[in-house]
Order: sequence, then C-alpha cells, then structure tokens
Amino acid sequence: FCFIQIALVEELSKFLAFRLGELVRKEESVLDSPVATMFYAGISSFGFAFMENIDYIFQYGGSVIIIRSVTSTMVHFLCGLILGYWMAASRMPSVLENRSLFEIILQTRPVLKKIIYYTIGITCAITLHGMYDYSCINISCDPLTSYLIIFGGIMAAYLAARRLVEKERK
Repeated sequence: FCFIQIALVEELSKFLAFRLGELVRKEESVLDSPVATMFYAGISSFGFAFMENIDYIFQYGGSVIIIRSVTSTMVHFLCGLILGYWMAASRMPSVLENRSLFEIILQTRPVLKKIIYYTIGITCAITLHGMYDYSCINISCDPLTSYLIIFGGIMAAYLAARRLVEKERK
C-alpha cells in the first residue's frame, strides 16, 4: 500500500510535473548545471508537499501540520533531489572510465540511457518515500524511524550532488 498506492503515484506525479515544466520551457535542463537540475527537481517537490499538507489540514485539522511540515516536506524534497540526480546523470556524457559493455551501449543509445536512468531515479524516490510512509502508517509514526530515513536521504542526496560536481569537473 505505502509503496504502490502512495509513493508510486506521488513520485510519478512529481516526475511528470517536472518533465512538463521542462517541456513548457521548450528545453531540457541540459544547459543548466547538473546540480541545478537536481535542485530544480527538489524544489518542485516542495510545491507538491505544500499542496499535500494543505489537503491534510482540511482532512485532519491543523494539529497534523506540526510534524508534517518538517518530516513529510523534507522527504518530498529529498525524493526530488534523488530523482533530479538521476535525471541530471542521464544528460551527462559517459567518460567510459571502466569501459564496461553496459556503459558503451548506453553511450551509443542516449534514449535508452535516459529511460534507464529515469527508471532508477523514480525507483529510488519511490523506495525512500515508501519507507517513510510505511514507518508513519505501520510503526505508529515513530519519530526516530522517520528521522533515520530522512538522515539516510540527506546523506544520499549529499553524495549524489558531490558526485555530479566531480563528474562535471572532468
């Protein structure tokens, strides 16, 4: 339930909204820095979290916003950052460091590379989001579990941004 009905739907919605925004701009964020693409995806997730929090206020009252304004907003942002990493990585040229067959195939087929990287990004975002939702629904929203999931997401986003900067410098 948490991974399919909640996380999958929400992360695909955010991904499609971000891609639609790029199409409206009539260009991909390829001209932007890869870290900027990651940042834009994270920021667009804030809009989703804001709307979701408004919906929760109407459904459950104002008291729910205290915890949701911190944890759920941060999870949406982190999921956006992680998805944005994979979107940015799909646009970066391969350096062929290891010369693996997979890397060579992806270099010669950019559409396949984009599909695979987008799928990985959406899957990672769904996994993080689903773990958070599961901890809130099935573990009685133990704050420690939520904070550990958020900390893991922060570390993943930091390492991803650092890797993008390193790849961009090469």
